[in-house]
Amino acid sequence: MHNCNHNCQFVPHHVLQDIAILNGVELDAPHGILDFENPQPKRKINIQVSPAPLRFARLHKAGTPLVDFQAFSAGAGAQAAVDLAAADLTPDFPVHDLNGATQYGDVPEYVKAAQSPASLLKGDVKDWPNHAKNAQREAQRVYQFYKENYSRNSIDDKGMDIVSAVRLRTFVIDFDPRTKKSKVATDQLGNPIRVPENNAFWDGTLMAYGEGDGMVFTDFTASKDVVGHELTHGVTQFTCNLRYEAQSGALNEHISDVFGVCFRQWDEGMKDPKTANWLIGDGCISEDFKKMVKVRNFGQWEALRSMAAPGTAYNVTKDANSGKDQQPAHMSGYYKGSADNHGVHINSGIPNHAFYLFATKVGVPAWDIPAKIWYTTISEAQFGREVMNSTGSFERTAEFTEFAEATIGVAKRPEFGDHAKSLLEAWQQVGVLH
Repeated sequence: MHNCNHNCQFVPHHVLQDIAILNGVELDAPHGILDFENPQPKRKINIQVSPAPLRFARLHKAGTPLVDFQAFSAGAGAQAAVDLAAADLTPDFPVHDLNGATQYGDVPEYVKAAQSPASLLKGDVKDWPNHAKNAQREAQRVYQFYKENYSRNSIDDKGMDIVSAVRLRTFVIDFDPRTKKSKVATDQLGNPIRVPENNAFWDGTLMAYGEGDGMVFTDFTASKDVVGHELTHGVTQFTCNLRYEAQSGALNEHISDVFGVCFRQWDEGMKDPKTANWLIGDGCISEDFKKMVKVRNFGQWEALRSMAAPGTAYNVTKDANSGKDQQPAHMSGYYKGSADNHGVHINSGIPNHAFYLFATKVGVPAWDIPAKIWYTTISEAQFGREVMNSTGSFERTAEFTEFAEATIGVAKRPEFGDHAKSLLEAWQQVGVLH
């Protein structure tokens, strides 16, 4: 089974690089320009963006799953590996405290931490830390969202536990641009320096959450679209299992964006798609940071992505450096480079915009007819083709056109009304179909 966690983290690597343009800038404006209710001491932005070879390639052995389902501890996802085709289990929602474990190591620290019985939070949930309470509550809400709207019983549709792990951290990386070498920074006693992770991800078995640095990013467990997006990577894994690269990977990200946004709209009662929030990642970026960028004329930073207007979520310039939301809204702007696994987070803007256009044409809540068409499409997985990966498991590759045609085929069914024409027009507007 495909495992994409170190690439399908909620905040893409290239976005962190764009934020790093503002490293060294004080978050709080002088003379109270931002008029904060609770001003903090002067804090300088220092986003950790380590070189890809250190951060990704050496995290775990290539092609191996991070956690073996059958070996994972009872009560923390083991039932996901049990083939109970007729079962209708009710999942548990355990939360593990990683206590600062990182993603590093052949078997990453956070995996070892989550497998330790000592990490499982117990007792009255009301006494848990906020990030742990958030993680459990939002996992339960995502479960209810899929159950109520799509009759899906948890991520695997067999009632698997939805496991969360909080307090993920990362090492501070010192990078020497002259030698192109990097190393983990240490304190005076030689201990690695750990800081809160500015990310969250689904690793194939569990949800891992960083706390956010409190300057640029807030606690990731508090953002509904983060939780909905990442847990949907699990739903995709157990349905169409899209390969995480190029257009297949962009569709993988697109599906997570669709259901992450729809989950938030459903949970917050945004029934009119024309006025609903279509931003992705706006809630996990601190308001202080957004204000600072605007007040100091660095540009604007509202979110990580926008389904309503791909390419407009942020745009910043400092000195000779600039960073911009790279998402295209049309195939004419399709990214053809090799970064971001050949554009999985970038090119997802194209199908994202098609979904937005379709939802606003239909006019009903986006989680209803539009998302039900998408859910039926991925759950039936009648598009693209299966290919074997390096671990001997099967993944699905697919082009945008194949997925688009599959959604139109589903839209023609009587239970979805007469919306196939509107859907065709939406795919045509973004240049996927002609």
